[in-house]
Amino acid sequence: MPPSRIALGASAAVTTTTRLAASPLVPYCSIKGRKDLEEEDENEVLDAFKEYVEKALAQPFCYDVTTNPGRKSKCSCLNELRPELDSDDLDECVKGMLLFCKYGFAERNRILKEWIRSAMGAAYILLGHRRKDQHRVHLPPGSTNRFICKNALAQILGIGRSQWSADVKFAKDNKDPVHGLKGKPSNRMCQETQDVLHEFFNTMKELAMPRATKVVRQQICEGITTTIELVNDDLEMVELPSCMTKRGLYNRFVGELGWTIKWDTKARILKKTEKATEQKVTADKIPT
Repeated sequence: MPPSRIALGASAAVTTTTRLAASPLVPYCSIKGRKDLEEEDENEVLDAFKEYVEKALAQPFCYDVTTNPGRKSKCSCLNELRPELDSDDLDECVKGMLLFCKYGFAERNRILKEWIRSAMGAAYILLGHRRKDQHRVHLPPGSTNRFICKNALAQILGIGRSQWSADVKFAKDNKDPVHGLKGKPSNRMCQETQDVLHEFFNTMKELAMPRATKVVRQQICEGITTTIELVNDDLEMVELPSCMTKRGLYNRFVGELGWTIKWDTKARILKKTEKATEQKVTADKIPT
């Protein structure tokens, strides 16, 4: 076996029944994982991606990630691709995965939409080829001359069924992906609670302390005049008295709704006691 292929694990003739989880478990692909990505060493991240890809290549068949994650598909393109890859190809793949993970929600979905549209064009070109290869129209990350199926691509990128289906629809309609709640309130928003909160904060504004006058002075050094602003110019900021704490404000808010809260030393709520109140917000709608 050539040394360049040793990095891909055991010989291609040896297969394993070890299966990756049905749901995407690509390192750092989750929202929390992408936040941790900024703090991790890049080499460690690439090693984690490389280990994941090696496990995916060792699978004897692909799983139907885009339709039914628990079902095996008839395709084995990742396993067949393993003997063709050398260490440089694998490095390019994991670098592409890292770049994809660094993008935000909108950019990731836009790139995936273009990825799918490109595959749709390749599908027409491959119509005259062997039926076995007609579904392999997606380019893996970092590759320009190898093709894999949609399930293999989704598994490598950590794309789940719902996201894949949404981006396929965007690709067919040639529309840019947008979050379903963009420009809309949350589905879990309670309008009654919002009204009471706005009323409470408007009352708190009346207790706001006057802001310090903005002082601007000029400093001359070596013939250069520098302006120094001693107070920020955020005119919309409201400063409450320093004696008010977040817990104190919360106690005051729920107290006006007819509740008494008992806390422990770690700010955990020990007891809630309801009192008679004329507020419209009911006991089960108290914000926590």
